[in-house]
Amino acid sequence: MKTLSAIASGMLLAFLILSPLAVTAAGDAVTVGVSPATVSGTGTFSVQGTVTAASGTAAGTAVFLQITNPSGTTVVAAEATVAGSGASGTYTSTFQAGGSGNWVSGTYTVTASYGTQGTTAVTATATFAYTASAGGGGGGTTTVAAANNLVVSVNAPKGTLFSGQSVLVSAMLAFSNGTLANNGATTWGVTSYWAPGSTTPTSLGSPAALSSGLWSFTITLPASAVDGGYVAAVTATCKCSTGGASATGAGATEWSVNSQVGNSANQANELSQLTSLSSSLSSLTTTVNGLKTTLTSLGTNLTAGFKADLAAIAPLATTLSANQASLASITTTLSSVTSSLSSITSSLSGITSSLSSLSTSVSGLATSASVAAVNSAVSTLSTTVSGISTTVGTLSSAATSAASAIASLQSSVSSISTAVTTGNNNINSLTSSLSNVSTQATNISNSLSSTQTYVLVVAALAAITLVLELAVLVRKLS
Repeated sequence: MKTLSAIASGMLLAFLILSPLAVTAAGDAVTVGVSPATVSGTGTFSVQGTVTAASGTAAGTAVFLQITNPSGTTVVAAEATVAGSGASGTYTSTFQAGGSGNWVSGTYTVTASYGTQGTTAVTATATFAYTASAGGGGGGTTTVAAANNLVVSVNAPKGTLFSGQSVLVSAMLAFSNGTLANNGATTWGVTSYWAPGSTTPTSLGSPAALSSGLWSFTITLPASAVDGGYVAAVTATCKCSTGGASATGAGATEWSVNSQVGNSANQANELSQLTSLSSSLSSLTTTVNGLKTTLTSLGTNLTAGFKADLAAIAPLATTLSANQASLASITTTLSSVTSSLSSITSSLSGITSSLSSLSTSVSGLATSASVAAVNSAVSTLSTTVSGISTTVGTLSSAATSAASAIASLQSSVSSISTAVTTGNNNINSLTSSLSNVSTQATNISNSLSSTQTYVLVVAALAAITLVLELAVLVRKLS
């Protein structure tokens, strides 16, 4: 029982651990659209869509937008912040066409990329038609003369991290018209992060260029990383165009560390526990299937035994019925014999009285000549009467013995009848128990077909209880 309790607890723990994983498995989703469908010159257009986060809330997350011209060159790269509540949200960004020679007439593709922490990013695409103004490039190259119009978007993983985990911090540099900054004309200023409660910055390291205007920093949180919120800041300066003024921008992001979430050692330990739980569940399933097979076999054997017992008892019941009828007939005959014996006894009493009177008369005639003859006749008659009395006595004794034998036979028949009745009651009880066993076996089978692992444990316990009850019942019967 303790083993079953431990397995049940393990199953519950497995369900609690695996349930969040089942939810995350649904994946992120994103859609994208462009309005209007046709743009020309330095006209403006908007990109909008919806997202669904695999875990957590979508609000505050970002969608990465990339617009490429007909030849595949990126002309716009930007991030759009998601608004909404719960796992669903929407985003909208407005851009101005033109501004560089890459804005040529043709069909442009907008790609929206979205992914929450720990998932693979998903993408969606849309297209729009663009017509360049005379001179090409949407009116020529726009020269940005003022500073601080370089937009630096910095992003860190969402969710809670732990010590020893790698953190990817991305930085996207784009001008206010959506044109990506030239990586070759970019210089970096601050590239650091701060731990909770610390005023001493830690370097993010050297940035790696991913594509035009898109950079990444990769750091590994130390084993001694304290719990709490971390802040990262990035500043960059970039020339707006050849010979043009420089623009400077800054961006910041944050992430959280919680040592209770886990570390590599804890993850390995949890994986080992899950593997052990999976093995225990498999063993439990095998055990329950074995119990089901055993109960089915037991039910079959009991049914066959009950049928054989019923077949053997049926002729005995018929014989008992016939014996009871014969006993009733013998009892009637014995009553008649007893009545006849009573009548004979009464007659003998009358004869004895007559003989006494006759003896008295004979004594008075002692002097008579015929006394000898009369005495002889009386002697003969007395002898005859004595013989009749002896015969009657013998017959009475035989009748008494027959009555005793019949009483004994009636007692035996009553005992057999009681035993048969008890046997029938026991068979009915066993038949009912067998029906309950069959019902419980069916319930166990249904429980095994269901998706609640917890029901498996209850079914196993019920099956074991039934086996114990049947064992006790069979022991009593034997």
